[in-house]
Amino acid sequence: MRNVGLNKHFTSLDIQNHIVMDNDDCMDLLLSGTEVRGSCQNFLHGTSYIEGLLGYMGNGANRIVTLKEYMPDVPNSLQPIKARAIVRILWDPNGQQPVLFMEPVFCNTPQHFWAILELCNKKAHEMQLPLAIKSRCGTGKNHWKLLQSLQGPAPWDMSDSTRNLIGTLHKDGIFNIECPEKVILPLEGAI
Repeated sequence: MRNVGLNKHFTSLDIQNHIVMDNDDCMDLLLSGTEVRGSCQNFLHGTSYIEGLLGYMGNGANRIVTLKEYMPDVPNSLQPIKARAIVRILWDPNGQQPVLFMEPVFCNTPQHFWAILELCNKKAHEMQLPLAIKSRCGTGKNHWKLLQSLQGPAPWDMSDSTRNLIGTLHKDGIFNIECPEKVILPLEGAI
């Protein structure tokens, strides 16, 4: 099997005074639920999902794609996250191959959603992997019956795509995504 390590494929896009980045920065992963609206992982409102945030950092199959306002004088880790999606490598047990999976995007505008999707699409092309999502609206055709996480070193992991698209903690980082959809976009993107 080819080496598809996520950190070997760093990707970024500059879009309208914003930068969209793929990274595994600990600050971004910890703040992934605090700086965006709608996330259950805001640790300022309780600690019920803190294990999932720690799991994001402890499992090398997880990364975060962030959209931030471009501020040249501020280090990236200190810039607030305006939109984000967790991306991870999952396993297709039928096709016996890895798949790049994009969790639901937390954003305020359709333009931010498309910017994050474009970067994930670019990353999937660079890695020579198919890109999958779990659609909130149920449009499109399912391509896989099931994608599986592989156990990582973290005792917990978190996914917004396993049960009714609500954040769910998973012991030992093992979970399945049922009926994900394949994303087919031209490499040039949708923006």
